Amino acid sequence: MRINTHVLFSVCLSALLLSACSKTEVAQSTANSTSVVVPVRATVIKQGYVEDVLNVTGKTRAILSQKIFAPIAGRIVELKALEGMMVTKGEVLARIETKEARASVEGARVLLEQAKTPEEKLTAERMLNEAEQSVNGVAVRASLSGKIDVKTANQGEYVAEGQEMLTIIDPSSTAFIANVPLNEMGKIRVGMAARISLPGLSNMTLSAHAFAVKSRVVPESQTAEVILNFDHVPPTMTDALRTDVNGTASFILNTHSSALVVPKSALLRNDETNSFTIVSFGPDSIAYPIQVHQGSSRDSLVEVIGPDVHPGMNVITEGAYALPDSTRITLIH
Repeated sequence: MRINTHVLFSVCLSALLLSACSKTEVAQSTANSTSVVVPVRATVIKQGYVEDVLNVTGKTRAILSQKIFAPIAGRIVELKALEGMMVTKGEVLARIETKEARASVEGARVLLEQAKTPEEKLTAERMLNEAEQSVNGVAVRASLSGKIDVKTANQGEYVAEGQEMLTIIDPSSTAFIANVPLNEMGKIRVGMAARISLPGLSNMTLSAHAFAVKSRVVPESQTAEVILNFDHVPPTMTDALRTDVNGTASFILNTHSSALVVPKSALLRNDETNSFTIVSFGPDSIAYPIQVHQGSSRDSLVEVIGPDVHPGMNVITEGAYALPDSTRITLIH
């Protein structure tokens, strides 16, 4: 069988050309990958202080408070108390009229209308006067000087004897009750400093300290209560600081004054291995990852711990996510 030399020559030439093209493409691809320059933002590792913090939830509560109950059954004919109003001990807050008192007034008026002789009229007028004096109602007085915190009754309503009407608190006794998990209680001690954040009150943050640790356990949440006294409440915030305001207590367990810190954006977490890295670079602008341990934090800073980190080391804060090792970077100023 004879082979066509022209055909064989064409096939060989095509193979050589394809091989050359393939090698050229690989070389170009390699050149392109090594020439990629990624823009990033960076800073340097600094020394600073951070805090070990335990965050728990809780709410405000007045330690000194008094509930006001209706002394008799009847209709509230007067109620001057408003939530947030300051009152003094002994001040009349409400008056309650009994059904019997109202009935005696109506009865005296009927007798007066039916009176025929001067003597009968005089007697009926005296009875009506006495009935009207008694119909003013039984006074309900404040048993504590302070602020009306809760009002559960309204003027014109009928109340039963012993029914709750008002709650008065001493604003100076308002504290924060923190619900601390039982497995964290060993970290808490009386006198420990804390910060109280109250998002419902314009994100108010107040300093406080642990005043007492209660031994009673809440079975449902497996927590115990820690009473925190506020160190100082600005006068402008006193009126807003009511009971049952939800918030967060941050107990300051420890402080590190010379920790190595970076912005939180510089710390990268691997969710699969639960490990952390930062990305650094040297004078050659080649990026490389460094394994670190996450320490304490403060505001926007976080402590990084590891044998390969030191003050002044470059660290990428933006653009490090999914950045391959040995990538050339350029800084964005």
